[in-house]
Amino acid sequence: MDREFSVDRALKEIDGISSLETARITLRWALERLRLLESRLDTGESRARESTESAEAAVRSAEELRRERDLARKEEQRAKAIAAKLEARFTEFGRGGMTALSQARNEAELAEREESLKRREERQRELTEADRALVEQE
Repeated sequence: MDREFSVDRALKEIDGISSLETARITLRWALERLRLLESRLDTGESRARESTESAEAAVRSAEELRRERDLARKEEQRAKAIAAKLEARFTEFGRGGMTALSQARNEAELAEREESLKRREERQRELTEADRALVEQE
């Protein structure tokens, strides 16, 4: 196992060099030590980079899940609203208070609202896809 590097110890060892061969060995040791430190630094940098990429992917995934959850909630609310309207119309129709003309108006109004909702949902999908494309470009 490597001993901990000490500047004082290294300077004492340099002072003790008395021959060219000893200097070569000391220089070789210092170069090996530098390579080892560079290797550790590269490993640390690559781990940090991988960790950052992983965290960014987790953030993107969480944002995607939040968008999907919000869209599902909107879809559920829309379905509940349509069910409530249909129930109210059936109730009114059952009481005999709804005429054919009022029913036709209500159906036309409902069709218009549904078409409007479809256009909004399509626009929302387009914006979501554009957001994803921007996030992926970054």
